[in-house]
Amino acid sequence: MALLFPDQTVMRLGMPEVGFGDVRRAIGAETIPDSRLDEMRRAFEGLAQKCAGGLIRPSLVARSFRIADSTGEAELVNPSDGSTVRISCPEWLLSGASELVAVVSTVGPWVEEEIQRYFDSGDPLLGVVLDALACLALEETNKAFQSQVREALEERGMTMGPRISPGCQAVPLTEQAVIFSLIDTSAIGVSLTSDYLMRPLKSSSFLLPVGTSISERLQTFNSCEMCTAAHRCHYKQDISPPIPKW
Repeated sequence: MALLFPDQTVMRLGMPEVGFGDVRRAIGAETIPDSRLDEMRRAFEGLAQKCAGGLIRPSLVARSFRIADSTGEAELVNPSDGSTVRISCPEWLLSGASELVAVVSTVGPWVEEEIQRYFDSGDPLLGVVLDALACLALEETNKAFQSQVREALEERGMTMGPRISPGCQAVPLTEQAVIFSLIDTSAIGVSLTSDYLMRPLKSSSFLLPVGTSISERLQTFNSCEMCTAAHRCHYKQDISPPIPKW
């Protein structure tokens, strides 16, 4: 069966829908006084218009790689020349997968510049609200892409495993370098520093296992289930059932 993204694919997406309640939860402001809440709501409404007007410009680049071997480290085959590369990933996370989709996404550099401008000018409320908006927009962009992939896989009789990100408890941050060696992220203006951090900062990288025999448990699993800080994280994904001991 042909790979889902045999060639590098670049997608430009619109500003996703992010509500005031989402931002309020993200910055931990669910118990602030009504007087400050009104101020925050007005700030959100103005910033949301700016983001929709182009301050936030989501984009991503994706490419698929066949999994030749998942014992120990995953061995991926480059569809261009047949060469192989290994990436550190627990074997159980790839169980039932025949390919990995490597993805790098971003909301662009402009919003970071605006966030910094607000802090430098002594308006931290706007800076905090805009920072939360940008983080949530990036996450919603990733979720929208995953939904598109899931729909495409259904037509092929395939399913998708959990989103796997370097720096989570399952995959070392150093594996960022492997992902960036597999795809040309300059197409969306993202680069990797020597410390394995992405620029712009409001960017993310992840892997999506896909195949015909991925278990139902892995189809619903997310890495937040392995994180000891999940109970206090405002950005965590839904966790159900309770966090297991892996």
